[in-house]
Amino acid sequence: MGEKIGKILADLGWERSECEIGETSYGATNLSYFCTYRDEKYIIRMGAENSDLLVINRHAEKAAMEAVRGADYAIPLIYFDPASGNMVTKYVDADAMTGEQFNQEENIIRMATIAKDLHGRKTDYFFDPYDDVEKKLGYIKQYKIPMHEKFDEAYGIYKIRMDRNPAFEKQCLGLCHNDITAGNCLITKDRQKIYLIDYEFSGMGNIYNDLLCIVHGFPPEQQRLFFMEYFGEYKEYMTQKVKDFHIIVLMWNVTWAYLKSLDPGKNPDVDYMNHGNQWIDAILTMG
Repeated sequence: MGEKIGKILADLGWERSECEIGETSYGATNLSYFCTYRDEKYIIRMGAENSDLLVINRHAEKAAMEAVRGADYAIPLIYFDPASGNMVTKYVDADAMTGEQFNQEENIIRMATIAKDLHGRKTDYFFDPYDDVEKKLGYIKQYKIPMHEKFDEAYGIYKIRMDRNPAFEKQCLGLCHNDITAGNCLITKDRQKIYLIDYEFSGMGNIYNDLLCIVHGFPPEQQRLFFMEYFGEYKEYMTQKVKDFHIIVLMWNVTWAYLKSLDPGKNPDVDYMNHGNQWIDAILTMG
């Protein structure tokens, strides 16, 4: 790992002797390190070597981060190598949001503002969750990963939602993050600013894939508050689309978890197969 970090520092023109490197606990897929260079703090992320297996497009990730450069919610990007997924960003003194913070009214309003700004931006890359699911299923069969005994039934439920929600529905097309969760939102110590991180699955797509990620844990009144802030109005069909995309996102999560079980990385104690099977049970319950 030292050699890889050394290459990043060399690419940046930073002297290794002037850098202080320390480990972090950040991330489930990649490894990250603290780096202090000339009194400035940074985060060095080493891209996971199995990114192809997890269907991560590093070029799309970089494009999304460039698209939001300068946005109030974007951490400054210093370096990005799409061939490896290695990246350097400025360090910000902020922590992952808790579920309680994510549900607070002032933060719901902030997240609506962030999502609307993000969705108004563009890149040349597209994220098709349906294509992703099929690619992952191909790998799952190739590696003979055992699936839930009722997977086919859950897949049928998912297919109905997929057929009525095109990935690139014109009136719902925008630059999507596709994993906006409390864990991917950092909030500053003074609670005044939120940063959106981890653009690994970003691309142009159906904005409801993002909106579902944000609101699915909210009670009805908070969902309506979010939609009023985002759209300026609330309509019943918005709730139905969120319900559809809940199942769509769960199926995406299922296939990700099954593949992640092959290489749990720095989380060897996490039972990703069990997570995938629990999400199948959730689809069956909602179906």
